[in-house]
Amino acid sequence: MLNAEALSFRKIDTVTRSKFEEYFEQGMTAAGASEFHSNQLDLDPDYDSCSLAVVRADAGLNPKVHCLILVCKVERDKPWQAAR
Repeated sequence: MLNAEALSFRKIDTVTRSKFEEYFEQGMTAAGASEFHSNQLDLDPDYDSCSLAVVRADAGLNPKVHCLILVCKVERDKPWQAAR
């Protein structure tokens, strides 16, 4: 049995994080990237309505905006850190 609350606490999956890094490189904000990614999940033919509900609850695959703000900040600070 899957628990939606437990899924909401999962760490962002490495593949998902890579996707968000690409979104941020394209200039998306955390909120915009989150919306875009959710729409991509909705359009993915691999997920039926039941599995899509699980994926949407899973923070590892569909991270919440407050987590993405931190990822976005880290990604945007990388060139600054390299220049030091």
